[in-house]
Amino acid sequence: MRRFPNSLLKKYNERRCESSFLPHVAETIAQFKGITLDKVSEETSRNSKSFFGF
Repeated sequence: MRRFPNSLLKKYNERRCESSFLPHVAETIAQFKGITLDKVSEETSRNSKSFFGF
C-alpha cells in the first residue's frame, strides 16, 4: 500500500479535498473491499453516470 509522506498529512479539519488524492482513495477502497482497482473504477463511473444522468 502506498503511503503519503507525513508532511502531506494534516489534521482532519485542515485537509483539502483534492482530485490529486483520488488514485490513493480508489486504491484504498479496492484494498479494503478486496476488489481490483479496475472494478472500483467501473463502479464509481457507473454510479456517477447514474447520479448525474450522463
